[in-house]
Amino acid sequence: PNLELVLALHGDGFPAADPAAPDGLALTVLRFGADAVFGHVLGAASAAASGEWVAKMDDDDWYGAEHVSDLVLAAGYSGADLVGKGSEFVYLEGAGVTIRRGLGAGEAPSRTLSGGTLLVRSSMLRDVDGWRGLPRGVDVALIDDVASAGGTVWRTHPFGYLLRRTTGRHTWSVDERYFERQAEQRWDGLALDVAGVCEVSEPPSG
Repeated sequence: PNLELVLALHGDGFPAADPAAPDGLALTVLRFGADAVFGHVLGAASAAASGEWVAKMDDDDWYGAEHVSDLVLAAGYSGADLVGKGSEFVYLEGAGVTIRRGLGAGEAPSRTLSGGTLLVRSSMLRDVDGWRGLPRGVDVALIDDVASAGGTVWRTHPFGYLLRRTTGRHTWSVDERYFERQAEQRWDGLALDVAGVCEVSEPPSG
């Protein structure tokens, strides 16, 4: 797919200079104070994008090189308005293990999607009045809004995405024991390869 990147820097601690655009990729950098509501940040970032689809990615997590292509392909064969991956592969930083959770079959209609993997049709995003102005839970709210508007929500395969669970604050407020109870497989350490993201470097800490 043809891509453009909108980088929304939310909070403090980022370098004063904007990062350089990757080769062949248009880059727009937006900055928001720590007091900005997360939903408003996403709304402004989405409004700055000009494409037919908007993909949301989180800087805490790891992605495979084909992640966006996977989502666009799934949107094509499913005809869905909102596509994503489940957070089946999770790195638990506190325990130092990578787990795989059982979320049921992929390649099916499902509202069990990870917020860091959402790909939404731009026209549908406008139809539901965009991201809700919430400090957290914006991903679930968007999924609910799209479904309530009659849109189709689809979950594709889980590979190419690894959720990073740290011991710090999250907009998804559950602890590591929640994930441990759901683990069907586990690997010691950061097992990028099992999730299909071995080509991607580790995101910054913090």
